[in-house]
Amino acid sequence: MQLSTVIKKVFLAVFTATAFLSTVPAALAANDKPTVAKTVQFKKGESSASYKGRVKGYNYDSYYFTAKKGQVLNAVLDSNAHAEMVLFDRNDYVVGDSYVLPESGKYEVRVFQMRTFARRGIESPYTLKIEITDQASKSLAAEGKSQEVSKVLYACRDNKVLDVVYLNTSNNSYAVINQMGEMIPMQNIAMASGANYQAINPDYAYKLYTKGNTADLVGANDSPILSDCRAD
Repeated sequence: MQLSTVIKKVFLAVFTATAFLSTVPAALAANDKPTVAKTVQFKKGESSASYKGRVKGYNYDSYYFTAKKGQVLNAVLDSNAHAEMVLFDRNDYVVGDSYVLPESGKYEVRVFQMRTFARRGIESPYTLKIEITDQASKSLAAEGKSQEVSKVLYACRDNKVLDVVYLNTSNNSYAVINQMGEMIPMQNIAMASGANYQAINPDYAYKLYTKGNTADLVGANDSPILSDCRAD
């Protein structure tokens, strides 16, 4: 099942949390060599450019550009498969498709696949549009205000830990958990009480039941996986 743009943002945002760094695919290591490396160039009088490509397995494509401090990168990745993207600056990487550049210099937009799909050798076609403007559009600013992302650490029975990233939007609520070395995106489901989620991908049977500062993670037929979890 193809993830929505909103879920993709959270799916990538989890990479910034230390507890999830072990799940980052090789394509996010800054010293790797890309399969395709291109310098972004705009036609005269234009501020955007589009590129088509394909990524397979753990391979990735890199698009480099130079910009000034305060300019805004608007990057849109269109893929009906499993291609994802992140933005690298000179020190680290950030996520999201609109970003105010913190300093003048060289940047990289990297297109890759999550480990779940990369390890299967899947190939994903994509179209990438890169736009650099002097200020963020009103629509993007409004979108940012309508989203709230938070990370919660739960201490569970038997000294186990449950990490959850929550995303609340004006339309729905989502969660991402790290289970069996993979990040699992989940969507809110209507129940009598509490905020409860189930895995978006039908291949997974995970459900997350939360109420107040407590949570329980279950599998098929509500079999317990992590129980009596409590946030600090």
